[in-house]
Amino acid sequence: MLSFTSLHNFSKQLSAPLNERYELRIITLRTLIFIVLIITSVSSHAATAVCTGTVSRLAFHVPDGLYLAIGSTKIFKVCSPQVEFYRTSPESCKLIASIATIARATGKQLQIHIDNAPTTSCSDITDWFEADIRFVELKQ
Repeated sequence: MLSFTSLHNFSKQLSAPLNERYELRIITLRTLIFIVLIITSVSSHAATAVCTGTVSRLAFHVPDGLYLAIGSTKIFKVCSPQVEFYRTSPESCKLIASIATIARATGKQLQIHIDNAPTTSCSDITDWFEADIRFVELKQ
């Protein structure tokens, strides 16, 4: 026959492993949250690079969009004349293409602000980088 004491001891034995598993889950969850926070904080710190130079490459990839290289950058995607690309509308893309063509034809410098650059250095912009353009200027 079961007594109150034996039932109490039995319940203690059952609850100990559950508490240990619960604590393990809390530690695992905290570790997971910490890792996610580290990853998101690292990847969300894109820099703005202000790149100035002559247009060394000007290309259009069908159906992808307008690509160019200026100064120390590699060739990067600027926009798409068919669909909105980051914040650049198709109409703005056509205007940027005109400005880049004028810069290329005249040898004038072009300045572009790239908001999602990996660093503030334009030389860190790699081939086929998809740039979020905020400002384009044809320099004197």
